[in-house]
Amino acid sequence: PASFLQATQEGEDALVADGIPADLAESLAGLTDLFDAPDIVLVARRTETPIEAVAATHFALDRTFRLGPLLEAAYAIQTVDHYDRLARDRAMAAVASARRRLTAEVVARGGDLAAWQAARGGDVERIRQAVDAIVASGLTVSKLTVAASLIDDLAKE
Repeated sequence: PASFLQATQEGEDALVADGIPADLAESLAGLTDLFDAPDIVLVARRTETPIEAVAATHFALDRTFRLGPLLEAAYAIQTVDHYDRLARDRAMAAVASARRRLTAEVVARGGDLAAWQAARGGDVERIRQAVDAIVASGLTVSKLTVAASLIDDLAKE
């Protein structure tokens, strides 16, 4: 998607501004694009669906639930305690697991995100709004845990 291309270019520009040679900056900035690849391939294999279709669904769900901003904010949470780090990491893993399950569910319904949302009723919008509010309020470990739990609830229903 265009947003990922823009983010990659911005990352490359930031690296160049920090003094990294342009060719290396381009390679390094492109690595972030691979972050989601293992989950996409895993869902594609499990559902026997072409990778392109799974990727489209995966990124559509990311946009719907704004998982990118959620996970970016989660990475930025400063933790000094071992258990806070553990809680943050487990919450992030729960988000990733729920995203895989949701992606597989939408793919199983033909990849039509709008039809999936309609079939799920108001739950999708309610949870999306709640996660947005949590992220906008300044993410903490406890708020991340609640957001992860909400997304996981949707994946379980």
